[in-house]
Amino acid sequence: MRLPTGKMTRRAVAGKPALALAALPLGFLASSLDCMGLSVAGCSRVCTAIKLVVIPVIALASAAYFRTADAPLLFGVGLFSFVTLIPHCMCYNPGNGWWIDNLGASPVCYVWGFMVSMIALGALGDRGRVWGSVVVCYAIIIGAMSFFLAHHYLHFPW
Repeated sequence: MRLPTGKMTRRAVAGKPALALAALPLGFLASSLDCMGLSVAGCSRVCTAIKLVVIPVIALASAAYFRTADAPLLFGVGLFSFVTLIPHCMCYNPGNGWWIDNLGASPVCYVWGFMVSMIALGALGDRGRVWGSVVVCYAIIIGAMSFFLAHHYLHFPW
């Protein structure tokens, strides 16, 4: 991932890059809703900490980057994104089963948010591919939100 160097003006973050920037917290929010629904607490302390601490920090850092365009903020978002891959989920389902059997917990719950963050951060670092990245990020977010609605309200697929 190539990060922009130095400070840019707010104008440099407007438009398509702003959509990529907004995808960062939205991807994790969608992943959180997939896993826990609207409840505040998750199935483990780590899961709850990700929802209540890590995701808000990512959202605040993204908002701060929008105002200042300070590259270290994006680096921080990237680091915090990796925190969501700590195996933490105890919900035994088809997506988590193998992980729980082999590691004792699953890192899969926030994988869609993590993927969105890596794609969006890559797009912010390489301005030539922003539109394609924005489309992919929001396709993932829409898919995750669709799963949230289907899973928690229609009890599909499990």
